[in-house]
Amino acid sequence: MKNVGDNPMKKLLISGTVVFLCATGWTYETSMGVSQVPSGLEAGQMQFHVQHHFYGPVSEDPWESFLGMQSGANVALQLNGAASRTLLWKIQYVFDHREYQFGIGYHPGLNTDLLSVQAGAEWATFKDPGDGRENSIFIFTAVQYQLLLKRITPVINLGYDFHTETPGMGLGMDIRLFRKMNLMAEYYPVLRDQEIETQSSVLIGLTLRTYGHHFMIFLTNNQEISTRRWILGAHSGEMALGFKIIRILDY
Repeated sequence: MKNVGDNPMKKLLISGTVVFLCATGWTYETSMGVSQVPSGLEAGQMQFHVQHHFYGPVSEDPWESFLGMQSGANVALQLNGAASRTLLWKIQYVFDHREYQFGIGYHPGLNTDLLSVQAGAEWATFKDPGDGRENSIFIFTAVQYQLLLKRITPVINLGYDFHTETPGMGLGMDIRLFRKMNLMAEYYPVLRDQEIETQSSVLIGLTLRTYGHHFMIFLTNNQEISTRRWILGAHSGEMALGFKIIRILDY
């Protein structure tokens, strides 16, 4: 089975280059459904995330299933923060796979008003199909920049999962519709064949920004809740509901 062309690295480079060549403007705080985004937190600030990806497709008996929400959901709880202006940390628990994630991130000195970059590494431990646990290390780089006077913010994620030896790329787009409402979209092509058939992961939704909160509601074909698992692909093309709430903690 082939999910991409014969040269996936070429596809990665071309996609990234096209978006980069279009980029001009200024960064502003952006939140995505799954993609890593360079943090705008000041030293000492934290964020608490609650995220649900429902299992049931919205198109399958939507009245009786309440748009698929009767089938249960994958849930993630996350706390992340800034130890300093350049050093970041993250703790996350995902109900599926009983997965714990611990991560660190770094803002290099090249962050400017035109471009924001963050590199990071995450260690995860999760239940295997038997009774044991497996571990993984995931490294990534996230790049964010702006187009058209602060209204369009593309985000690119590049990563590598050592557990499955899989490289990955994700493209995100945040479009400001109104003063406090944004449209967001994410796309993760599968760059390497998997043991079971997978397809590209997609997400599209809306973000409502209030003081101290981001509220997101979206449709996605991937019920996993981590960048590392999204690069492995989705197991279905059917779209299901999801939501995410982010609360900024500033003491």
